[in-house]
Amino acid sequence: MNKKRILKISMFVTVALIVIFGAALAADDGPIFNRNISRTPDTMTGASAMSVMPLYVPAQNTQGEPPDTTSGELEYYVGDCTNQDTSTCTLAYTRPEAKPLIATYNDGIEFEELNDMLGIQTGAGFGERDAFAALSLDDGATWKNVNLSDSADRSSFVLKNGHEYPGDVFKLVHQVEGNMVVAAWISRYCESGAPLYSWLDEEKTGLLAAYPELDHQVTVDGGTDPDGFYQMYMDDLFTVGGTQKSVDYTAQGFPEVGEVPYGCVWVARGTLEQALDDVSGEPLTNINGDPIYDITWRASERLTSGRRDPNRIEV
Repeated sequence: MNKKRILKISMFVTVALIVIFGAALAADDGPIFNRNISRTPDTMTGASAMSVMPLYVPAQNTQGEPPDTTSGELEYYVGDCTNQDTSTCTLAYTRPEAKPLIATYNDGIEFEELNDMLGIQTGAGFGERDAFAALSLDDGATWKNVNLSDSADRSSFVLKNGHEYPGDVFKLVHQVEGNMVVAAWISRYCESGAPLYSWLDEEKTGLLAAYPELDHQVTVDGGTDPDGFYQMYMDDLFTVGGTQKSVDYTAQGFPEVGEVPYGCVWVARGTLEQALDDVSGEPLTNINGDPIYDITWRASERLTSGRRDPNRIEV
């Protein structure tokens, strides 16, 4: 058998395998599953991303109850049908558990009072938006939303024309590790948030007593501290603190943009935990006796002051 014949046979086998596996991959994999997570058609939504936690929990809706299906479990279909009518599809399998889905996005608010005063509307790069997170424990069938930033209708900066600029959230990312999630965003709102560098000395001392693992002293060339040491997590080593500033794009040839305040970096940490009763503090279970889960979000923390304008944000 010569080399040309071997080459032709190899090419034929390769093409045949591509056709076979291509047909398998193109096979109908069931109805398209769409869900409107933000449920705000009248406001602009953006910066969306989704992650999967690498663990399983009992499948449950936003109220903690099992899926509302015939089997009481998550049901997966194949065939040509829709989510609303699965009668023409075949039930492939069911599953009592689901991996938690985490979605984050920014979203405009219903009443943009500050924007109305400024004469602008929410759009690409500008607006009156908040940072949101959503959790699904039933493979995306139902979603529970939470406002992480709550800053859109607040203001920390007064423009030269006397108008307050809204605390717009314009960049948002998140990351998942185990049952933990952290979200980070940039907002034009630069007040509250209690960054550690703004704490009083006695407050820092109390924090170090409670959390000794934060006691990490470093030396800084040219530092002015009398003892020559600085706290890595407590002191403002990179001159982050200061007064929020702005840039006036009118001078750069964009009068329609005008003056825009610098942004600040914010973060929020959350953990997936069994929900507790508000009164008794006892762990909650559903009608099947399964634990009810939810994400416990800690208070949002501000990391910068608006002294500089942050750009790229990563977690």
